[in-house]
Amino acid sequence: MSYRAIIVDDEVWSVANTKSVFPWEQFDFETPFCTTNVRSALEFIIENQPDVLFTDIKMPGFSGLDLIKAIRQRGLKIKIVVISGYADFSYAQESIKYGVFSYLLKPVDSNAAKKLMLDLKNSLDQEQSPAHQATDYQNFSSQAFKKLVQYVDKHYIEKLQLSELAEQFQINASYCSQLFVKHFDCNFSEYVVKLKMQKASELLLKSDMWISEIADFLHYDYVYFNKIFKKHFGVTPKLYRQQGGVSE
Repeated sequence: MSYRAIIVDDEVWSVANTKSVFPWEQFDFETPFCTTNVRSALEFIIENQPDVLFTDIKMPGFSGLDLIKAIRQRGLKIKIVVISGYADFSYAQESIKYGVFSYLLKPVDSNAAKKLMLDLKNSLDQEQSPAHQATDYQNFSSQAFKKLVQYVDKHYIEKLQLSELAEQFQINASYCSQLFVKHFDCNFSEYVVKLKMQKASELLLKSDMWISEIADFLHYDYVYFNKIFKKHFGVTPKLYRQQGGVSE
């Protein structure tokens, strides 16, 4: 099993340092894709689904933090390593809430690089193991809850009520609500909204449906749809479509 990585940094010397200091082949990684353009990086990640992103955090325009947010909003499962300078430490701390795998300071030394690669490989290998795959669905402790979530993932466009679903899958409604917070760090309603926003993003980019039609398809009032979409992605649906899915 080989793994793929992408390096993103607006400074060419830093890209070169990251590419040279990490022992890629030793830990079963292919030669990483490198770019100084953050928007190109997002396109590459969406299309190619690499295993690890190495990124600077403070870059002009569309920053590394913006990139991380965009990745997580799309639900992409990619490990993220932030490589940044001392002056950007407090800024980089914001990335922690987005599930960053590790944070390293520039320039990265060979010992730190080797240790990180070992940690990455161990984590990726574990995720690929049959035992992990057999039990992995957000590590659900309840099979009934797992089935409920799978149902929601398929029927989220319908008008769902947690109380009715809990009764259908024979789970205490209050306990079910707690499980959503535990496994997804959000409540049931927020989870459904995330699914709907992912679908809205897909329809905006890959269909010619009018925005009003997308709102209606997702059972939203047009005005409310625009409001909740902007809250989720940072831009209106119209601007999101015009920009190809990349927000300012």
